[in-house]
Formats: sequence, C-alpha cells, structure tokens
Amino acid sequence: MKITRSFWGLLLALPVCAAAASAVAASGKSETIDPVFGLRYDTAAVHYETMPGQLRQICKDFKPAQAYWLYAHIKQGSADFYIVNTLPDESYGTVVRIEGADCSEADFGNTYTAYVPAAGYSETAETSPMPGDEPNVQTEGEVAGNFHYVLRFASEEAVLRGLIQDATKRGEKAWGAQAFRQKICPEDDTSRDKYVPLLVDEIRKYCKT
Repeated sequence: MKITRSFWGLLLALPVCAAAASAVAASGKSETIDPVFGLRYDTAAVHYETMPGQLRQICKDFKPAQAYWLYAHIKQGSADFYIVNTLPDESYGTVVRIEGADCSEADFGNTYTAYVPAAGYSETAETSPMPGDEPNVQTEGEVAGNFHYVLRFASEEAVLRGLIQDATKRGEKAWGAQAFRQKICPEDDTSRDKYVPLLVDEIRKYCKT
C-alpha cells in the first residue's frame, strides 16, 4: 500500500450524509474511521477506548447521547491534547486541547496536514496553542478546498508528533499489533506525501521498528 494523497484523501474526505449514517445504523453496524490513519472499521469488531467523560463535561460541543472514541492523547505542560471521532458524519475527527476548565477544538482533517515553516520557527515561546485559531493556508498549485496548517512553534510540532506516536500504540491495541502494522506500513515506500509530511515521517519511523 502506498501512502499517497489519493489514499488519505479518499478515506478522510469521504462525504457522508445523514441518510448514509441512518443506513449504517439500520444495518446494525457502527462503522467509523480512525481519523489519524484513515482506517474505516466496525466498532463492534475493533475496540478503541471510548472518549474520557471529562471531555464531555468540559467541551459543550460533544453531544450527550453520542458515542465518541479516543485515538490519541498526550500531555504537554498544563494542557492535554486528544484526538477523538464519532460515527461517519464526523469522519475528519476532532483534535481537542484541555487546559484546566478551558476547551478548544478543531477539525483534525486540517490540523494533521501540518507544515513546518520553510524558514523555520520564528516564535520561541514554549506554548502549544493548537487546536483552534488555525492558520489554514492554501498555497499555489493546491486544489480549491485543500488547506494545510502552518505550525507556529516547535512545541506544536512536538504535540502533533506525540499524538501520532500515541495513535500507533492505541491502534496496535485496538487492531492487534500485526494487523495494524499490515494496514499502515506501505509495501512501496518510494515517495513522500508532501501533504501530510509529519504523518508520513512518523509512519516510516514506526514501520522501521
């Protein structure tokens, strides 16, 4: 399997309407997507942890009766960062930052397409403000609607890498180590996907271990 833009774009940009979600519910299946690696699965067969109740209490946007699953969690300083998702109508996933009683959320579909600035980091602050207030940029040559997130601090890069690394551990636990590795490790690793460079870099590190 090649890690290509078409692969990630297909899985992470699938339009899922309410009618489709209703059809899934009617069939008795509860399919959703791991938003980090783009893996579609049945929640009855592959078992990720459910989202911590703390997030539902602090972040008011999460629906009380809706099921959410946890794909990554790290702590940096006084903040906790999470990646969560629900059924396919929100298949891009959500990245959440909790700091005390404050909650900030953003569409993970934008945040994971993160670029390190070509000129390096100009900010030296040890803050990691993502998600929310995202500097989404469209560069020349990108298709309309395709945006990427420009990292502002080295600490932001550390957060995103840490979330991806934690996601591999949780993926192994949910799928089984061998099955998970077969799904995300490419057979042909000859080209870098420029649209998700940090993700591809972390996958390559994982697959070499």
